[in-house]
Amino acid sequence: MEEHALVVQPDRLRGRVFAFEFAALTLTQSISTLWAGYAYDNLGWSLAETLFSAGIVSVLATAAWMLFYLRIRERSAFLAEAER
Repeated sequence: MEEHALVVQPDRLRGRVFAFEFAALTLTQSISTLWAGYAYDNLGWSLAETLFSAGIVSVLATAAWMLFYLRIRERSAFLAEAER
């Protein structure tokens, strides 16, 4: 089972990892709120269109993160095997 990034970090880095994760969460929430307001007010999109666009962006971001995660996991496994 894979562990969360915060758990596998040394104690001296945990605060930095948590701070970065929280900052990234806050930033993405702000960007999505700004985008929803802009699309609804200035582009004339309906609520359904605005939410659909946010959903598409979320799916694309999740897919990109998953590809990144799989690549890092393969690299970590390769490096661990090379150290043996």
